[in-house]
Amino acid sequence: TGTQKGQVFYQSFNNPLFRQRYPDHQYHMYVPNHYSAATPMGLMIWLHGGGSWSATDIDHLAQYDMDNDLVTRRSYARTETDNSNYILVAPIAPFGPVIPHPQHASRWDVPDADQYLMDIITEIAAKYNIDYNRVVIAGFSMGGIGAYHQALRLNDRLSAVMASAGSWSLGTWDGLKNMPMYLIHGVTDAY
Repeated sequence: TGTQKGQVFYQSFNNPLFRQRYPDHQYHMYVPNHYSAATPMGLMIWLHGGGSWSATDIDHLAQYDMDNDLVTRRSYARTETDNSNYILVAPIAPFGPVIPHPQHASRWDVPDADQYLMDIITEIAAKYNIDYNRVVIAGFSMGGIGAYHQALRLNDRLSAVMASAGSWSLGTWDGLKNMPMYLIHGVTDAY
């Protein structure tokens, strides 16, 4: 039923169960202009870096990760997104009662993040024709930590993972042997 294309910002959950679970959680999307409901499209979920542990993360995400280079000159590549066959969704990290501690630093790798991301996929698939064989998770910093976590936890649901400036302290490469991964680290990253 999704007809909006291009930037689709400040979306709330439509599914009544998800609205109850995540009453203040929102997400942004970028839907390529060539999207057609007749053709399934891949889904890339962008896990943002550390933030404020609250609903205000969505404003930070709009300005710093989805701004098309207007402010920071570091946002995602709009041209490549338009030329891809992927819808980009950028949710805010779980916060509030969804996580074990109100100011937990790594909110993308808490146990409830797994269900939250599956609910994001379900929500988007109710609006747009999603190819479940092409669901990708990408993240930076705290989001990179979450990308490693989700590569291990949801590896039967993901087609690929990109982790940037992330780390892990518990996990094995055996759990990732069939998972295509793209890892990005700078020479001065702590891990």
